[in-house]
Amino acid sequence: LAVAGAILLGRSRPDAESQPRTARLPNAVKSSNKLNPAQLMAGRKDASRSKGESKPDARGEAALKYYRVTATDSSEGSTFVGSDYRADVRAAGLSMESRGVRVSLNPTSLTRGPRTTTLGAGTPSRTGPNSAEVAHTGVVEQYVFENNRVEQLFRIDQATSDEVSVRMSAGHNLPGGRFSERKAERLSWRDSTLISDAVVLTDEAGRLKAAYHSAKVIDAGGRELEISPRLDGHEIVLAVPAEFMSKASYPVLIDPWLEFNFSASGGGVTGTQKVSESVAM
Repeated sequence: LAVAGAILLGRSRPDAESQPRTARLPNAVKSSNKLNPAQLMAGRKDASRSKGESKPDARGEAALKYYRVTATDSSEGSTFVGSDYRADVRAAGLSMESRGVRVSLNPTSLTRGPRTTTLGAGTPSRTGPNSAEVAHTGVVEQYVFENNRVEQLFRIDQATSDEVSVRMSAGHNLPGGRFSERKAERLSWRDSTLISDAVVLTDEAGRLKAAYHSAKVIDAGGRELEISPRLDGHEIVLAVPAEFMSKASYPVLIDPWLEFNFSASGGGVTGTQKVSESVAM
């Protein structure tokens, strides 16, 4: 897909208002549009294929066709190849590359109020044809790959009334490139506008290359709250306020996206016409 194609960073407003996030399958394929977060994390295998099954079911076949993602496994983890990217899920986290731009996200800690748990190497496993997870103490992270972007999920099972935050070491391979925080209203293109706050990666010339965006927290009862990723040094921080956690039904999901600027996956910004790469300041 050409760089001049649609930049789809974020979720469309109809999607955001109509349903909680589920595996992005066509409605005709979904057995229900009412999958809750518990089903989403504990039951994604009903929309994909788990290891050991001889073949995917009808919904798994649809996922393979719809997402156009192939997966291979090794002793170190799983590798996913989409229409324009390669992604490796390993014990440390995620490394994803598209058109020479590589981004890595490695969870480093989980904080509940005054208590911080270091998240070292976890246990990676593939959960379906387009998904994998890494199990850490206190949190499970999952990656669900689409045509040209990835949905990241952190599942919190232990109830708490404190603020909860996840930190990730963020890396890239661009000489002179940098991560920075950007507000939605400051990220616009000629025909498109990012509809959520983000941590963005720009190259030496200031051109947008990738965005970590559209973060939400969702509890098992379907309550949702949009949160803004923030940058602290070389780490991305996702913080969920104590007020939400204290009233939550568990498990709780923290749910952001990583997307490259030349992605043309469905359900993104408010416009889908030809756009430039310039960032409105």
